[in-house]
Amino acid sequence: MAVLLLRVCLWVSLGLATLGGSRKDTDYRFSPVQGPATVTKVVFHKSVSDTNLMYEILLRGLVIEKDNNIVLQDEELASMRQGRVFVSLINDNVPKSRVTMQRLLGRLQAERWPLEMFHFETLVLGAVYSAHQARRQKSAEEQAVWGGLLMQLVNTTLLDLRKTPQLGSNALGTY
Repeated sequence: MAVLLLRVCLWVSLGLATLGGSRKDTDYRFSPVQGPATVTKVVFHKSVSDTNLMYEILLRGLVIEKDNNIVLQDEELASMRQGRVFVSLINDNVPKSRVTMQRLLGRLQAERWPLEMFHFETLVLGAVYSAHQARRQKSAEEQAVWGGLLMQLVNTTLLDLRKTPQLGSNALGTY
């Protein structure tokens, strides 16, 4: 039930972001992990069909390998150009530890709202990664920590979708 709810929330978030108007893209992106200055612009979805493809990729499943890289379960999607772009985006731009995920949250919360599409996608994919990590953990304590990060990422996503400016460090209450 929780997995179904996460999938529906993700699909709705991506759909609303696509239908809600354009977000500004930039040639110079900010890497949440490494800081500013790379010149590569990687934005996965630019249309409703791209959003549907991302939902299909997530629905067919992801696997976190021992080295924390993500692979697609569906070989056909993994062989497609957009599948490879998706895997590259999530592996290169989504933090893989709790500390770097918290750093990502801090940086994205400090950005001007609404977030640029690259940052929004990183936020949503960070929520997906955190959900997988929460489910994968053996101890209840680790599950709770990753679950807390997931909740913060989802709250930040909802705030961005509502285009609500951040009011301070305590503005991210739960819904």
